[in-house]
Amino acid sequence: MLIRKWLPAAMFLMCFAFILALSAHAEENDLFDTRETVFKMNDPNALINGKKVVLQVPPTTINNYTFVPLRSVSDAIGANLTRKSDEIRLSYEGVTVEITVGRAEAFVQSNPVLLEQPPVVIKGTTMVPLRFIVNSLGLDLRYEPSTKEIRISSKIKKTPEPIDEDQPGNKKDVEEEAPVVRPRMENLTVDYLSANHSNLKSLDKIRLYSFGNTSIAAAKDNQVYILNRDPNKGYQIKKYDPNSADKMSVVASIDERFNFEYSVRDKYKINFSYGEFVPKKLVYNDASDTLYLLGESAAMYPDKLRLAVFSITPEVKMVTYQLENSGFYKLEDSFFSTLDDKTFYYGEPYSKMIYSANRDQALELVNSSPTSDKTQLISTVKDGVLYVYDKKSSTIFKWTGTGLAKHAQVAIHSDSVMHVAASFGYFYLLDDRRVVHRVTSDGKMESYAELGKASFNPGILGVPETSNWKLFGNERLLLDRYTLHMSTDSNGNLFLFDDGILIRVNVYPS
Repeated sequence: MLIRKWLPAAMFLMCFAFILALSAHAEENDLFDTRETVFKMNDPNALINGKKVVLQVPPTTINNYTFVPLRSVSDAIGANLTRKSDEIRLSYEGVTVEITVGRAEAFVQSNPVLLEQPPVVIKGTTMVPLRFIVNSLGLDLRYEPSTKEIRISSKIKKTPEPIDEDQPGNKKDVEEEAPVVRPRMENLTVDYLSANHSNLKSLDKIRLYSFGNTSIAAAKDNQVYILNRDPNKGYQIKKYDPNSADKMSVVASIDERFNFEYSVRDKYKINFSYGEFVPKKLVYNDASDTLYLLGESAAMYPDKLRLAVFSITPEVKMVTYQLENSGFYKLEDSFFSTLDDKTFYYGEPYSKMIYSANRDQALELVNSSPTSDKTQLISTVKDGVLYVYDKKSSTIFKWTGTGLAKHAQVAIHSDSVMHVAASFGYFYLLDDRRVVHRVTSDGKMESYAELGKASFNPGILGVPETSNWKLFGNERLLLDRYTLHMSTDSNGNLFLFDDGILIRVNVYPS
């Protein structure tokens, strides 16, 4: 009896709920237009919002990633697309995406994102990675393997309404979406970028030498700076840029631009001459795209200059200096860093002291260092914070504003570490098994590149007449712990100055 009594009421509630659902669906359709683009892989015929369109370049695959024509996608969803040379800006529903043709770094809401593959131009059409553009703009994506159909859909508001950013699916969720993870190459490859023994005329401009003090600092997009000593021209700072016609250019030579006047304890002034300068170490600040050069003074008079630091880019200019103080030190083991290109920090592992200075001023003692004795200190900046890696203790320290404080322990035996480098917020440790480990500022370590398994591309990259060369027959990386120099660019590829030759280890697809 009870069931019979409540059955009509239950049926009424179910019908009422169904009517509400239909009403909500109708209201949603009143607020939104659903727009859809249908592509087929390698097929120029597309369907954009129900209209047949013939594409100049169809969706295609590049290094196992799907690329689609950007203009077709932006027009279909009603996005605003502007372009200046190779720089492209796309605005849609409060989200701004900035990309550059040929560059792996993009920006979503001004936040940097590394792409799986950079945008390319094919037959005048800009092609972009499908997954990146869909994720960045919050679009819906469906793929039918049997027909190879790609369906991209979006809902466009008919009337402007305030957005509740606390509700799922709104702008806040798009901004906080995790960046796309870039898969690394399964098999690493090595490109030779310079030569040091051939008499081929076309190699003169990319020739490097294996004697004298050497240092490298990778920058953005496969660019790297090299401190090298030419036997005829002295020390030079060169820049390797694969996109330039000559590949290698001289950024600076040690000349009168390195002259400056400095004060000795506010008592008198001394003129420093470039002939006294012995360059030692390059440091690249990726936040400001500035290159610094550290060096020593060869002068032997009292109150001599011990250390001088110059900016090389955008111009050669003295930044800071340090007067003689007692004790042994090794400049290559010291760290130098800045957070704003106005205040600079310098740490000596042998004296266990930290110094600081404002631009154009002498370095002054700030604090003692809790790091190991006679170690090597390597620094990097992550999210506006300075971190220092102590090679001897495998410890990461954090700059607090007044000194270094222990921040994290890295799970690696220090005796196994042959070489340490740091760039773009990470530390890179090369161990005696020829494996490079990438370490975050919090001490999390991952295997990054097994150099012993890398294969060598023949010839020198970008020099056609060497394309069939086998430079050393049975190629292998020497990786001498005493002469090796290592750095990493913004794309995540490794640069090594190994046995006098500049090489690139391709960790990510180009």
